[in-house]
Amino acid sequence: MPLTTMEEFHLEEFKSLREEILTKLKDRLEFNRWGLIGLAALYSYIFTHPKFVLFLVPPIFCLIVIWHLLEEHKNVVRIAKYIKDDIERWLGATFGWENYLGVPGGKSLWKWSPLPLWYGMFVLTVIIAYLGWRSPSLFS
Repeated sequence: MPLTTMEEFHLEEFKSLREEILTKLKDRLEFNRWGLIGLAALYSYIFTHPKFVLFLVPPIFCLIVIWHLLEEHKNVVRIAKYIKDDIERWLGATFGWENYLGVPGGKSLWKWSPLPLWYGMFVLTVIIAYLGWRSPSLFS
C-alpha cells in the first residue's frame, strides 16, 4: 500500500529529526573535548602570568560550557518528545527509537554525559581560584 503525501512528509520529517538528534549527541562529545582543551590553554596562560583576576576566568568558562551542554540536552529532549508524541502517533507507528532511551538493557545514547565532568571541573576551578586568592605566591 503506497504512502500518502502526508505520510511521506511525516516519515521524512522523522528521519530528518532523528538525524539531527544523532548529530547533536555526537557534537556534545566534540564540544566537551574542545572545552577541555580550552580550559588547559587557559590554565597554561594563567600559571605563566599569575594574576588573581585571571583565576576567575576558568570557573566562568566552566559555567558557560555547562550552560551550553544543558541547552543542547534540552533541545534533544524537545525534538525526541515531538517525534514520540506527534510524528510516531500520526504515522501510527512504533518505531521505538525514543522509547528505548530509558529501558534497562536497551542500547542508549545517553549512557555517558559530560555534565558530571564539567560540574567537577567547575568545583576544581573554584578551589584553584580560592587558593590563588588566599596565597598568590603559591602559583607564582
